[in-house]
Amino acid sequence: MCLSRRLFALLILAGICIVAEPVRADLPPIENVEIRERAFYVNGKPFFPLMVWLQDVENFPLAGECGMNTVAGYHGKATGADNVVTYLQKARDAGLYGVMPFDESLTGRPALIGYIHGDEPDLPHEES
Repeated sequence: MCLSRRLFALLILAGICIVAEPVRADLPPIENVEIRERAFYVNGKPFFPLMVWLQDVENFPLAGECGMNTVAGYHGKATGADNVVTYLQKARDAGLYGVMPFDESLTGRPALIGYIHGDEPDLPHEES
């Protein structure tokens, strides 16, 4: 890609971050999540998740500034949190909801939208 196209793409992304309304840190706790009428609803209101994937916790505020409202995925200490509960809480503190790998200790957390399966769970996996 030529330099002018790269610069143009960078300016567009920067503009999106400046123009996008930041996510509020006081998002309401999630009481229920439904899929009905081919739409995603959180607390009875239509919701369109704009997700960032597997981000370090230090990037959560920037994700909110760019208009994101959800973080998806968690992979151990590579994300800047000791465990998935802390990771989800840090997302919540930054005004983001979360789609996390299943962990029973996340049940009922106010920022949890749903769970995500591991990659290709239908394939046979050998334990090492």
